[in-house]
Amino acid sequence: MSAQQEYCEARLFEGILKRGGIPSPEKLKVPYQPYLAALADVAGELRRHALDLIRANKVTDAELMLKMMEEIHELLMSFDYADAILPGMKRRQDVVRGVLEKTRGDLTTALRQHRLERTLERVKRRRSA
Repeated sequence: MSAQQEYCEARLFEGILKRGGIPSPEKLKVPYQPYLAALADVAGELRRHALDLIRANKVTDAELMLKMMEEIHELLMSFDYADAILPGMKRRQDVVRGVLEKTRGDLTTALRQHRLERTLERVKRRRSA
C-alpha cells in the first residue's frame, strides 16, 4: 500500500467519523487512484467500527456506518471498467459488496435482537405490575 493510499484511508475514516461525510480527492489533495483504493479499503474499517458500535449497543450509530458503506459501494460501482482505472479495482468492488452485505446482515440481527429485548422487558414489567 502506498503512502498516499494510507494517508487517504486515514483521512477518509476520520472524515466519516468526525464529519459524517466522505471527503473528496480534491479536498484531500490526492490523485484518484490512491483515493479509490483507499475508499475501498475504508469500507472494512467502517465494518469493524460498526461491529464495535453494535457490541456497545449503539445500533443507531452502527446504522450510520452502514449508510456510509452504502455510499462508498455506490461510488465504487459507478465505474464500469474499474480495472482499467485501477488494476485490481474489480476485486475491491467485490470485496466491498461482500463486506456491505455481511454488515447489513449483522446489523439486521442486532436490530431484531434489540427489539425482542425491549418487547420482553415490557412484558416482564406488565407481569410484575
